Amino acid sequence: MIIMFSRLFTWIKNNKLTSLLIAFIVYKFFNPFDVIQNFTGYNRSYDYSDSIGYDMPMMESLSGTSAKVSLGRGGIMPPNEAAPTPDIQDRMVITESYISLQVENVTSSIDEIKKLVIDKEGYVVNTYLSRPEFGEEATVQIRVPTESIDEILSHLRSNSVKVVTENISGRDITDEYVDIEERIRQLERNKERLEGFLDTARNVDEIMKILPQIQSLQNQIDSYVGRIQYLEGASSTSLITIYLSTDELSLPYAPVKSWRPDAIFKQATRSLIVSLQKLGTFTIWLGVYSVLIVPAITLVLVVVTLVKRRRQQ
Repeated sequence: MIIMFSRLFTWIKNNKLTSLLIAFIVYKFFNPFDVIQNFTGYNRSYDYSDSIGYDMPMMESLSGTSAKVSLGRGGIMPPNEAAPTPDIQDRMVITESYISLQVENVTSSIDEIKKLVIDKEGYVVNTYLSRPEFGEEATVQIRVPTESIDEILSHLRSNSVKVVTENISGRDITDEYVDIEERIRQLERNKERLEGFLDTARNVDEIMKILPQIQSLQNQIDSYVGRIQYLEGASSTSLITIYLSTDELSLPYAPVKSWRPDAIFKQATRSLIVSLQKLGTFTIWLGVYSVLIVPAITLVLVVVTLVKRRRQQ
């Protein structure tokens, strides 16, 4: 073993340019970080954090794009949270659900989900479908009436091969709703006072000083009213994010067992397939670029040989 490493080191020392070229090609096509990632599993990130705060999602489109309007600038929304109101019994809660399902056919499952959502008077927010080598996978986001969420989740469970993960989270927005209502009332009272001053204005100069203040208050009222409408709509419906796949390992999940030989075997097999594909890709690229690499290496060897001969003479 020591002799072999010694010979390898001597060869690298005598063929620095060739060694550098080989090292570059290996790094280009066989990045060690990719190999480690393929061996240890898929590096996926699923953000389960909600977007309910002072950035207001004003509209959800079928493409999943949300337009956000910040109410935190210009003093419209306060930096602190609304004061708690424990005396209110009928609470307003925004509910979001996440469920990962292993299914037999992803495409047919998406069609069934769309029909179910239409029957429940909801709508599809976003749909993403992918067909990699190891099976179909998809992410579907739907928004349905809150009273239908239990029935829809039950239907999804019963029509799947396996429920991999399920999570339901809620955010109580009652305090914020009550706080905004009070702010609207205060702004409307201030606006009425300014309008009273406007009626008693004696000249154009006084009118021009009052009008911008009235317009500023009206803009704040409109922003608060938009927020109120969003909170009412968001609390009356629920957002459900559904992860679908024919392969359990493609889904976001927290394994019950920390060491699963079957899962590790699948991941190792996939890593081997990916490595073989990269090897095939490297071979093809090497064959194509050999028209440049072979003459370059030959030229380098010829130059090195001539230099050695001159030194010997």
